Amino acid sequence: MNCEKIGGKHVVEVTWWSVAVIIVSIIIDISRARALKRVAKKTNSQALEADALHFSSDVLSSTVVLIGPAWPKCSESAFVRQAAYFLLIWKWP
Repeated sequence: MNCEKIGGKHVVEVTWWSVAVIIVSIIIDISRARALKRVAKKTNSQALEADALHFSSDVLSSTVVLIGPAWPKCSESAFVRQAAYFLLIWKWP
């Protein structure tokens, strides 16, 4: 995939295993966030609730990293704009 930047073209190589690592990371972070949120409610712990929020934001960041390499090809897509808007509204109401 070629991405034009100031000063020329740069090639970004996306391999299947790099995508797999990010997907595994997202799955782990989702499970950690859910478990921490559950325990935070049981124990009324603000620290655990904050940690759950931290892992939730990691999920969003990893999702953006996963979508990033495809962005130059689909940045004009209405679906991508709507999905980005949905993620922003979902994460920061």
